[in-house]
Amino acid sequence: MFSSRKTLYSLAVVGLLLVACSKDISVGQGDTVDNRNIFISTFITHSGAQFSKDSLYEDASGNLYVIDEVKMIISDFYIESRGETFTDTNSFAVVDLTQNRFPLLEVPAGSYSGEYGFRVGLSQSNNAKTPDAFPENSGLRNPVLYRGPIGTYKGYNFVYIQGRTFDPTKPLEVEPSLPFIYELGDTLSLMRSRGKNFTISNDQDAEFDVRIDLDKMLKPFDVYDTDFIQSRPNQPSDYNNAMLLRLQVDSSLVLF
Repeated sequence: MFSSRKTLYSLAVVGLLLVACSKDISVGQGDTVDNRNIFISTFITHSGAQFSKDSLYEDASGNLYVIDEVKMIISDFYIESRGETFTDTNSFAVVDLTQNRFPLLEVPAGSYSGEYGFRVGLSQSNNAKTPDAFPENSGLRNPVLYRGPIGTYKGYNFVYIQGRTFDPTKPLEVEPSLPFIYELGDTLSLMRSRGKNFTISNDQDAEFDVRIDLDKMLKPFDVYDTDFIQSRPNQPSDYNNAMLLRLQVDSSLVLF
């Protein structure tokens, strides 16, 4: 559907991990009291420093750009400890530039030694659902996330990045005006995990930190030339870019 800007200008001279003894301990679904004691906090950075919407950044090709919006769906949280896996398959978090702390699970007090993890995206079954199938507070009803019903352009955007770069045909431009939008969706969800030892007491929650580095996520892309990534399987060039974006999302997440 979309061609690169350089092409246009040249023409116009412009597996979720689950073990055998897992148990779903979903909470907060319709309850007025949320007793979850495991939280995740996400920190969006660029080149290791705190990200700012007011900052100009530079891609590998020298294009200056700003990022206006970032969204990431994370789901299927789990904790594995000593052969037992606690999961919550009914809760979803939509990370953005304003929301960065989310409750994950309620687990009994005690010491845990193993790993924790989550999915960037949705399981195949949840990705096939329409937004009205999810609670209003799930964050999944946002119109930029829903891609449409099952077909060639289906499900949800697991990652959504919207930004702007400068228009080279307007040398006096003082603010970037050319949009770029990167959407990771379709079947390209991925799992992330890391080892973790922690203790939960009756008066102490546990908090897991995740850093999301946008510079690493966008590193391979010329944001002027690659203006749209839409994860469309029927467009090989676009889908190849989407698979590369998936690799970059994987490497840009640092779990603590």
